[in-house]
Amino acid sequence: MGSGSGTRAREEWIVHGRKPGSPWVIPIVLILMAVLVVMAYQRFMAFEAVTYELRQCQAPLTADSTWEQVQAARCEPVDAGSTVFSIYEGSSRHQPDLVEGSEFIFDSFPINSVEHSTDLVLPEAAESVVIVEPTNERVRRSMRGDAAGTHWTGYTGDRGPTHYWLLFTPDS
Repeated sequence: MGSGSGTRAREEWIVHGRKPGSPWVIPIVLILMAVLVVMAYQRFMAFEAVTYELRQCQAPLTADSTWEQVQAARCEPVDAGSTVFSIYEGSSRHQPDLVEGSEFIFDSFPINSVEHSTDLVLPEAAESVVIVEPTNERVRRSMRGDAAGTHWTGYTGDRGPTHYWLLFTPDS
């Protein structure tokens, strides 16, 4: 047995390496994972077109107004003209992709974000501005105005519909 069998035993413990696989496997797996993460994010956040329609009312409204009061205020669509409107998702400001007549249209906005807020600058002073969900027939929020009554801001909230009304009553 001697020295010859000891050498043979040591040789049996040598691990023989495998040939490496394709060098493209890891990059392909990483790319697929990135695509899945992006798709999951887009699905979770529900990116859709959101429309805010500017309407002028005959009577002031508040956050506590009923749908019957909204209808009684006789709010009619008005041309956006020189009105400036933006929405925020957290600290990211979004300008409308299209302003058409009385509508501010935002393409591909994350509906399920919890950080929606609005910024409205009117050419003339208003007494009140509220955000309304016409599809749900309810007032969502009342906006806060500056001392001049031309700059209005407000928190919209999360997971809302894709169509809102911005109802303003001119200052008397």
